[in-house]
Amino acid sequence: MSCLASPGLVNRMRWMYSVAAVASTLVLALVLLNQGASASLSRSEGDFWEYALVTEFAGVTVSGSIVYSYDGQSVISVGGAVHHVDVIRLSGNFSYVDDEVIPVQIAGLISGYAYESSGDSGLVMENVTMLATQYSGAPPSQFETPMTLHETSTYRPPEHAGLASDEVETGDSWGVTSSVSIVTNWAEGTEVLDSLEESSITFEYTVESVGEEVTTPAGTFSVAEVAVTYPGGREVLWYSSDVGHYVQIQRFNGSEAEPFEQMVLRSYSHDGGEDRVVVIVAILLVVATAVVLLLLVLAILRAGQHPGSAEAEGPEALDPDARFNPREDEGDAQSGGSQGGKG
Repeated sequence: MSCLASPGLVNRMRWMYSVAAVASTLVLALVLLNQGASASLSRSEGDFWEYALVTEFAGVTVSGSIVYSYDGQSVISVGGAVHHVDVIRLSGNFSYVDDEVIPVQIAGLISGYAYESSGDSGLVMENVTMLATQYSGAPPSQFETPMTLHETSTYRPPEHAGLASDEVETGDSWGVTSSVSIVTNWAEGTEVLDSLEESSITFEYTVESVGEEVTTPAGTFSVAEVAVTYPGGREVLWYSSDVGHYVQIQRFNGSEAEPFEQMVLRSYSHDGGEDRVVVIVAILLVVATAVVLLLLVLAILRAGQHPGSAEAEGPEALDPDARFNPREDEGDAQSGGSQGGKG
């Protein structure tokens, strides 16, 4: 059997290599595109972030916990602008105890929703309700006072947008001017106070560091530390892409050294559902391409084998062209037979 491939088989092999090159390029492009998509913030069912909370309420510092949990996606309108948002549910509790002179206790619950720009950390709107009861004095002369704080905040453009990006670097700084609206409803016993604050606030952002490690009860994380200043206050945010949220937040009034509010990550669940889908799709594309190429190779190799080329026996096996070019002795015999018949 000849060791040389036929011209048809060579052409098929060249065609196969071309197909392989195109397929590989497409797979690579899809993987790169998907990697770019996975760089954005993604939420999925079951994601939650639990924080130890210290904040001010009714003029005192209360402590407790708050849980942010992913609750799906929605579309909302704020100031005439339409936003595709991730809906984050808020739930928690807090308490306060002061046994000096006149015992005072506060026990309360937190509920509400935060609406974040899909694929980003930007806060579009937040509704928070804090329900509490204050217990003053000791039984049997103890007094109970119900208290309610309901606050709705909106930001145009969203507050803290872009902090979830992997592209922020140490030293980056920028400013964003937002139209901020805060509606507050406060009730303490029979006293009710409603207020509306609308203003244009410029938030100044500075990336203090990227890649530093912060340890919390939930673990040790590589974070981007971002300082945010605005008229009358400032914040320090520690964001982790692995967590998909902040691992620590501190908020300050004016130039005070101690924060009036602090949140520290205690536990969380975040699997980056879309990122996992991207990886799975990329793997399936690569596997599918490999299977298709293998089938092409097998089909081309089978097409290149002529029937009987491997097992043929007799003179035709030695000379494939014998069927089309009879040997000279066969021609002579046929010629002689014809002449004998005539004689």
